[in-house]
Amino acid sequence: MDLAFDFFKCFHDELSKEIKRALQSEVLTHHAKDRRMGYVLNKIFQESTMRYFGLLAFYASGKRNTMFQTEVSIGNSGPIDFVFSEDESRYAFELKRWQTKKEENEILEKDMENLKLFMNKTGTRTAFEIIFTVNDHSDLENPDQTYYEDSFKKTFGSQFHLLDDVKVDSFCAFTTCLYLAQPRVEG
Repeated sequence: MDLAFDFFKCFHDELSKEIKRALQSEVLTHHAKDRRMGYVLNKIFQESTMRYFGLLAFYASGKRNTMFQTEVSIGNSGPIDFVFSEDESRYAFELKRWQTKKEENEILEKDMENLKLFMNKTGTRTAFEIIFTVNDHSDLENPDQTYYEDSFKKTFGSQFHLLDDVKVDSFCAFTTCLYLAQPRVEG
């Protein structure tokens, strides 16, 4: 389980660092024009980009044990984004942006199905979902951690449970939130 928390922390740290770099370079301001910065951030931070940030941070942190082997799906080449292996133990991670109803349905249906299939195979297998969302400040008045936790529980609580504190970062014009969750298993 430490692997999940380490990977989540590294991913959060790297994502925050990259957002700050995007703000400092004014890339978000330049491309926002008639759009909000949070909208532009969502367009720039596609899921494949976030996979790269996650792996980069995890490997650079030194937390990656050299005993772990890593399988990575880029784009649509595989059902699971990351699989870390050590002996018979395997840890799967799905990364998903959550902005639209379509993405919500993908998490509840496709991702959940892939994670359950992964866990049902032989060996010790654990699966996790990391969810990233952005809200423009004009959409919400001072969203806090409780707001995001309640929103998660309302939408995903029947199928996932939160494993760690929700990571909420407020920037000049938007707030980002990162969740680490695990599928609920019957039985």
